[in-house]
Amino acid sequence: MSDQFQEILKKLEKLDQLVAGQALLERRIDSLHASVRQIQEQDLVAMMSAIQGVASTANGNSARIARLSELLEILCADGESGPRAATG
Repeated sequence: MSDQFQEILKKLEKLDQLVAGQALLERRIDSLHASVRQIQEQDLVAMMSAIQGVASTANGNSARIARLSELLEILCADGESGPRAATG
């Protein structure tokens, strides 16, 4: 009977170790999930910043294109009324 009791105690100790190991793994998994969420949030912030930078550049380019178009219209208008247009 005592051998059976010792065997049961060993199995219970092993079960305790397995339960403790599972709890440790669950905590590690939770920690990893938190880290992944943090990295994803950082990636989203970086992507949003990059998108804002591209949008800002595009807006700046649009403004430059508009100014160049205006200058081109002025130059074309001046060219039409300049010496060539008068002698043309």
